[in-house]
Amino acid sequence: MPSLRNDLWEVQSPEARKIRRGVSASYDLPGRPDSPWPTLPKQLVRLRDESLMELLAEIHAWMAHVGGMLFLQEIDERFHQEELDRMLAQAYESASGQMGEKKSETSVTRAKALRELDPDVQEAKSELRETKGKVQALEYLHSVLERNSFLLSRELTRRLGRVDKEVRTARYSS
Repeated sequence: MPSLRNDLWEVQSPEARKIRRGVSASYDLPGRPDSPWPTLPKQLVRLRDESLMELLAEIHAWMAHVGGMLFLQEIDERFHQEELDRMLAQAYESASGQMGEKKSETSVTRAKALRELDPDVQEAKSELRETKGKVQALEYLHSVLERNSFLLSRELTRRLGRVDKEVRTARYSS
């Protein structure tokens, strides 16, 4: 079972918060399910049909929740990328302005190096890395849920196919 820390679900950027409010006003983003993180039993064939359907419903509830959080984190990631790009441009402009009118290849290289040392740029890069990590974690969790959903669906289909065969066999062997 994954450790679902609260900070994984938090959205940092003002734009993402604004979009969350807008989306929440128009749509209901799925909240965190009441059930614990769903895990598949080792022996699916031993589960009763009702238990199998309940597990599938839990997985779909978690998929909806994780998908909504992924959506918001991707907005946050785009915001942090745009913020970093803006800061890099400002830092480059500031560094190249200090060098005067002459823009040789070495002065451009130096200006690019200086912008990387800017504390605001370093902080923006750190925030972007953190957000990208959250997006990757949510993508992973969503894919796990999706694979588990496919597995349960396949088991249900297998059971339904077996029932049809048993009904036909009973009908023609009587």
